[in-house]
Amino acid sequence: MSYRAGSPIRMKRSRVVSNVLILIVFVTLGLIIYPKVVAPNNEPRSSRQIPVPTEFESDIRASEHGSQHLLDATPVDDDDVCYPDIVNSWRANVKPICTPTIDKTKRSSSLRCYEYTVNGILQPICQGENVIVDLDKLTLPSHNITTNPVPIIGAKGAVVGVSCDVKDGFTKEWLSDAFDVTDEASCDADFGDQVMYMHQRWDSSNVFHIHEDLIMAHLAYQVLKLYKRNTQVVFLDDRQPDGPALPLWNGVFSAKPALSLYDLKLAKPGIRRLCVKKLVVGVRGGATPYSNSVGANTPCSHHLFQSFSRFVLDSLNLAPLEIRKQHSSDQIRVLLVSRRDYAGKSIRRKISNERDFVAKLRTELDPNTTIDMVDFSQLDIIKQIQTFGSYDVTIAAHGATQVYMTYARLGTAHIEVQHPERWGNFHYMNLAKLLGLWYRNSQLYGDGNMSENEMENVGRLVKEACEAVKEGREQNEKASTYI
Repeated sequence: MSYRAGSPIRMKRSRVVSNVLILIVFVTLGLIIYPKVVAPNNEPRSSRQIPVPTEFESDIRASEHGSQHLLDATPVDDDDVCYPDIVNSWRANVKPICTPTIDKTKRSSSLRCYEYTVNGILQPICQGENVIVDLDKLTLPSHNITTNPVPIIGAKGAVVGVSCDVKDGFTKEWLSDAFDVTDEASCDADFGDQVMYMHQRWDSSNVFHIHEDLIMAHLAYQVLKLYKRNTQVVFLDDRQPDGPALPLWNGVFSAKPALSLYDLKLAKPGIRRLCVKKLVVGVRGGATPYSNSVGANTPCSHHLFQSFSRFVLDSLNLAPLEIRKQHSSDQIRVLLVSRRDYAGKSIRRKISNERDFVAKLRTELDPNTTIDMVDFSQLDIIKQIQTFGSYDVTIAAHGATQVYMTYARLGTAHIEVQHPERWGNFHYMNLAKLLGLWYRNSQLYGDGNMSENEMENVGRLVKEACEAVKEGREQNEKASTYI
């Protein structure tokens, strides 16, 4: 059968082909343009959110206080020179210390350590199973010792393995000298099914150093896949007072209130030897991701802090700060952190005329911008996290409170006022970089009484920060129209 030119059948076929070609063109353009609108590839690494691989999605477990989230290994940053694939690398580098005997008729112990070098210091996490902890052989010096951490004395036999084959020696602070092996052993009591997590605190008063302890505990939980719901934290110190961090330890890491070593002894009077199904000797602060390159611009590019932030906020059942609804208006909230003496301690690096500075700012900022001055020493640690995270712009003299940038939302801005003794300190500039936050600093040249010129300099940065927040909101609104 033949068709004449211009016949209806041929014209219909031609229109179909044309429509298909047009559809292909639009789909191709969409694939090219859409990623550039939603996720530009030219974003700096430090400001990009890297998705967590499927196998490491949150493992949500029920607990007494709501859902307990365990965020597993952080994504790999191929160009990270500091902690490449930190959790998986730490987990894979396991060193057997004592392996169960072949004789299945005996209940055997095991001990192994997972090793990783943090800031040039080997940091082993050691896990023992079916071991005995002899409380009488674990002792601490008097509580007035101020070294970090408080040294613990573990006599031989403080931790005992039963019927296991010992490998070569190992390095793990006090545990190396305290571990012993025997063929027969008995216990005075059973610790139960909970994991005993032993931790030497680096500090219990300064919230920056407290966070060094917390992030190392977080890493230990990720490496060993521990859960708060069945873990009991035991501090290997007797710091008095316990400090502000207990609500975090209890809310994030411990099923029951954390105990000191002395608390544990008092809780079981007359009992010396405890049978422990699973013992973990964790890693302390001091050499941590928080303290990497504090004297220089960090070369790191990992997103460990974002994982840690989500872990803490989810464990405390706090609303995720990064997705908090924007203000219904164009209002921008500015916070000035007022440094005050706390816990009977006199602190340095105050801004003595901070009230004058705030009054000056209020006359210069846009009417839609509010500014509050808050004394964080009057707030508990969880309220401090919530307060810091609720502002769009923060101003603070160099001090521990700036560690709360860890929980700040993307799109917020942060200004550090540096006294002369902290000009060469990069703690918070580096933290802001790793979190993808807007950051600037301004140097003071006197004793903390800001001159007119210094007020002008900081005020200029506050205005820049407010503009950066506005621009970020506008970009978010534009991006949302394409989703």
